[in-house]
Amino acid sequence: MLSLWMAASHKQGCSHLAHAFCMLLLVLGVQSVTLRGTDDGLGLSLTKQSSKPVPHDATHNFAFGIAPEKWKATSSLRGNDTKKTMLFSPYIPGRTPHVYHTEAEYYEQYSKAFFGITKKRGGWDCMRHYEIIMSGSIPYFLDLDKMPAGTMTSFPRELIATAMKLPGVPSQAEVNESMHNGKVPQLDLAKFDTAAYTKIHHELMKYAEKNLLSTSMAAKLVPSPASHKVARVLIHSIKDSVGYGLFFLVNGLVNNGHSVCARPEEMLKSMRDDNTYPFWMLYGNGYSYAGTVDHTKLPQDCSKGPFDYYLLVADGNKDYPEPDPDVTKTAGKIIAINANDRWGANKPIPAIATEYFVREG
Repeated sequence: MLSLWMAASHKQGCSHLAHAFCMLLLVLGVQSVTLRGTDDGLGLSLTKQSSKPVPHDATHNFAFGIAPEKWKATSSLRGNDTKKTMLFSPYIPGRTPHVYHTEAEYYEQYSKAFFGITKKRGGWDCMRHYEIIMSGSIPYFLDLDKMPAGTMTSFPRELIATAMKLPGVPSQAEVNESMHNGKVPQLDLAKFDTAAYTKIHHELMKYAEKNLLSTSMAAKLVPSPASHKVARVLIHSIKDSVGYGLFFLVNGLVNNGHSVCARPEEMLKSMRDDNTYPFWMLYGNGYSYAGTVDHTKLPQDCSKGPFDYYLLVADGNKDYPEPDPDVTKTAGKIIAINANDRWGANKPIPAIATEYFVREG
């Protein structure tokens, strides 16, 4: 329930007419969490006795991605590289109000532009980067050269950097100045190399389909059934609402054919395709993630192990959960995944884990 209020921080948020209703939902959400407490043990944070320090060079990168369902649904937008009607998307991060009333409208405004401006948000990894690509545009990624080498390791930095340096494309200083003045940056069309842009665009879309879908990321943690057996996977977090990290983990694993269980089970609600929440009540209006997990592919009974993989996840800048000793006794492999942004990137890691993934390196 608490995640409902957070929707205001992303694409659109609550209208003035719905403000009072949203406040009521927030209060009810707080009461719900307070009343539920941690009697079932699922909400307990990792204790100092159960944690250990792990050298940074012993971790692997965990990143966001694109749901295959969304990639397929937006396929028509990615053929627009020769039909652009805008030089830059009018959406300026941190400056432009979220005025897009539908998910399709949000994607379409990116699709019509050669470039969409993006930058680091709470962390370097941000859904906006992927939404721009999915919509058929190329990210103009501010300060891309400053991104740590261990973060977003599958992101096509070189392709995007090359596109940003094409003749006629403004410098980062010029783009920042335009943003500061509340204006949309412009291209110098007399110098702009459309043919070179089109070539990079095709390469970027091809790369994204192969490397940026949630299935690719999930396969780094749990091998796909093409080379291994279908795995029983338990994802454990102290959050009962989905974050982008948790979503892409579940979405990718389910699409790869694995049997995925979650603790607490409530985290699955907004991503299921039989979700009954109005999407505007979800974080970011549910854009790019809500309702994309086929509920018929989720197991009916998750009450018992053993599990082939036990994934302990820190998300929403929360701690890792305290591992369930009954699960750890029989789990085939235990993996710790820190999906937090930079504010929660250094959480103590469960000592029982044998492999470690971190979003912000």
